[in-house]
Amino acid sequence: MRAFSVLGVGFIGLVVFACGSEDAASVTAAGGKSGIPVGGTAGNTTANGGSRVATGTTSVGGTSSVGGTSSVGGTSSVGGTTSVGGTTSVGGTTSVGGTSSVGGTTSVGGTTSVGGTTSVGGTTSVGGTSNAGTCAPLPAACVAKAVTGNVLIDATHPANALQGVTQINGDLSVSILNGLDVSSLDCLQVVTGNVRFEPMSSGVAPILRNLSSVGGHVMFTTELTNNVNVSCSLSSLRSVSGSYTTGPALIVIGGFSGEVNLSKLTTCESIRLIDSQVTRLVLPSNVNLRFKELAVDSNALLSDLSGFENVLLSSVDNTDFMFSATVNPKLSTCRLLAIKKLFEAAGTTTASIYNDATDC
Repeated sequence: MRAFSVLGVGFIGLVVFACGSEDAASVTAAGGKSGIPVGGTAGNTTANGGSRVATGTTSVGGTSSVGGTSSVGGTSSVGGTTSVGGTTSVGGTTSVGGTSSVGGTTSVGGTTSVGGTTSVGGTTSVGGTSNAGTCAPLPAACVAKAVTGNVLIDATHPANALQGVTQINGDLSVSILNGLDVSSLDCLQVVTGNVRFEPMSSGVAPILRNLSSVGGHVMFTTELTNNVNVSCSLSSLRSVSGSYTTGPALIVIGGFSGEVNLSKLTTCESIRLIDSQVTRLVLPSNVNLRFKELAVDSNALLSDLSGFENVLLSSVDNTDFMFSATVNPKLSTCRLLAIKKLFEAAGTTTASIYNDATDC
């Protein structure tokens, strides 16, 4: 039996959505820096007095933090040239019978860099509001348009070059918030590689609202001192195929706020929400889920953990399930114990529940 663990260390906020791995070592601590290692080996311990106890026994005492540095499948920084599979035009004009012009530079068979000059117009608010629960309507059905290669969106590679793109055959990395036109990504439904959102400032980011399928991991990470409202983000997400053996498949960590709605997920091996300012987490219901780990740790404002009703869990690797819910002072311990029972009904579970609301 493998024990799930938490080790407190210095942390710069990392938010990653991932189907997690018991083999992913993780460390976090409030006020520091955090991340999730991918492709690493197990190395977890429980802080402050409590070894995690199998067969449903909850370890009590101490503080918890999960995290580490993240590197999934390498870096997603792409070097300025574009390979657009066929005749797709991304933010430019189409060369019939040839390849697309993306920001003016094309390289057939290379990697994608969404190029051009940056138009910085301040913080973008899609739908004219930043209030949680008031998501703007999704666009009408978009015409299929694919880009092949890893895509980087930053200060010199604007998102508007991806206007109308429905599929990226590669990784997607977004490292800016100010000046980011998130509506340019509203047609995007499929990313065959990893998705990274690593904003370096505060603001409103209802990003990737139409994204339904990710072939790798989903990682949202930001500084603890930031306040990035991600309400409405990922609300269409159904499948995250990254294996927990190479890191959490879906993780959100750091200074993110608002609501994280994962209610449509049907494929995901692990979920982590760590060191955030998120107030509501919605998990899937009425689903059969191959699963390994749920970690909800050190979320000071989290008061609502919905979903996980009528869920049939099956083990990914025939070893223990892992469930951690620690240092969430506004979150009902009664609710967490109910989720723990759901895991225990599915199989042997290593669990840690402590320093949450004292309603049980």
